[in-house]
Amino acid sequence: MGDALRHRGRADEVLHLDVDKLDRANRRARTVRKGGKDDDLLYDVRTARQLGRRRSGPLFLSTRRAAEDGTSLDGEFDPATRRRRMSYRTAERHLGTATGGWDLHDLRHSRLTHAGEDGATESDLMNLSGHEDRRTLQRYLKPSKEGTHRRLDEIDAQRGTRTPSADELAARMATS
Repeated sequence: MGDALRHRGRADEVLHLDVDKLDRANRRARTVRKGGKDDDLLYDVRTARQLGRRRSGPLFLSTRRAAEDGTSLDGEFDPATRRRRMSYRTAERHLGTATGGWDLHDLRHSRLTHAGEDGATESDLMNLSGHEDRRTLQRYLKPSKEGTHRRLDEIDAQRGTRTPSADELAARMATS
């Protein structure tokens, strides 16, 4: 599930995706965003590879099977296996077990923060996250000190320069 959430969508948007709503050629998934707005979630190559040959039903499946007595709603289970759509609670339990306690929002927050550290623009992050107001995106734009160092080193490498260390600066100042 973690890889599929790499696109940074909200967990409930991702868990309600159906296989037949995927645009596999363009790696997009049609969803209804917060507030009822139709939009496309973007997903990466690794997620695309994990999709397999399924052509219908929910994207994320639990191990529970739908009853065969006609009481299960069409679209809420995989017709081939009868496995039911994964619930938020089940997804959160699996993620928490796999990560030592993370919840689904932690995963989203982490991915958005890392994307920002890796150079994604504010507009990119707004598009990927579904945020329409820059102020609500700010909570994700708090890169770690390590991320900032890495980004500055990359910028310096592109320019062909390097930011001197504190010791190097002190040595230069002592010889001036």
